[in-house]
This record gives sequence, C-alpha cells and structure tokens, in this order.
Amino acid sequence: SLCHEDRISCWREGYVLKGFYADQLEHLLHCYPAENVLVAISERIRKDMRKEYERVFRFLGVSALPLPFAEHFASPPTPPMSLRARNVLKQVYRTPNDRLRNLLRDEIPEWT
Repeated sequence: SLCHEDRISCWREGYVLKGFYADQLEHLLHCYPAENVLVAISERIRKDMRKEYERVFRFLGVSALPLPFAEHFASPPTPPMSLRARNVLKQVYRTPNDRLRNLLRDEIPEWT
C-alpha cells in the first residue's frame, strides 16, 4: 500500500516521520503539563539502565524494583548504516533536533 501520490511507501516514510520527536513532544505538551512528561534518551538507558530506570521510578513516585536490568532485542542486529544514509538523515533531522534540544533544555550530546 502507498501513503501518498508521490509513491512513498508507508514503511519508509514512517521510519523518518517517527524521528521527528519535537513534533511529538509538542503535541504531548499541548495535552499534558510538562511536569507530567518524562523524556528518556535511549542511549542513556543503554549506557546505565539501572540509573535511568530509577529516574523513571522516581518520576512516577514509586519504589524502584530490585531487578537485574538487561537489554533484550527480538530481532537480529542490522548492518551498519551507510555513510550516505547517515549524512542524509543528519540533514533531515538537524532543525527538528535543534527544536527538541530547546524543548528539553538538553544538548543531548549522545546524538552528536
């Protein structure tokens, strides 16, 4: 199935559109006060799962669970992204990611 007349397939368009986090966050902040929204950066979770999950527990006002945190993936690893694709995506996301950094008041150094 196709999403638009210009014949962009849904799965390709969907992957790129899902990366416009500032749009998603702005919509969420129209519905909920900022103090009720927690944004987690996946790179930070992968770096220190216990610390980041404890941050989520604190935000929710619940006791932390004494669990062994581990990363699990249902699909096999994918090959590295090509340099060309990486450069295109950097260009596509440059301005939206600047908006996101401003919204979060966080430079998100993991993304540079």
